[in-house]
Amino acid sequence: MSIMLVNLQDAICRIAFGERPWEFETSDPIFRILGPGCSFGQDFLERCKREGRYAQTIGDATSITRQRGITLTGAWFQRNNSNFALPKLSVGSVKRIP
Repeated sequence: MSIMLVNLQDAICRIAFGERPWEFETSDPIFRILGPGCSFGQDFLERCKREGRYAQTIGDATSITRQRGITLTGAWFQRNNSNFALPKLSVGSVKRIP
């Protein structure tokens, strides 16, 4: 298994297409926010959640970073060897739902 870092805009698109981030990247290189794609045990993830180091959604991750005065910069995703490929997106192809 390997993971890859993508910038925040690409992460938003990947999440919209159903991928689950392994970890959220922040402007603080030491502070880690684990995401729903990580495969650590339930007890450890519950502890991380209590400590503000786990986010189920990108909105949760944004809230955590705002409270700490840092910014969300990207997300780590597990690299699969499957044939799943995201469609090529242009800036205007992602529509907001009111």
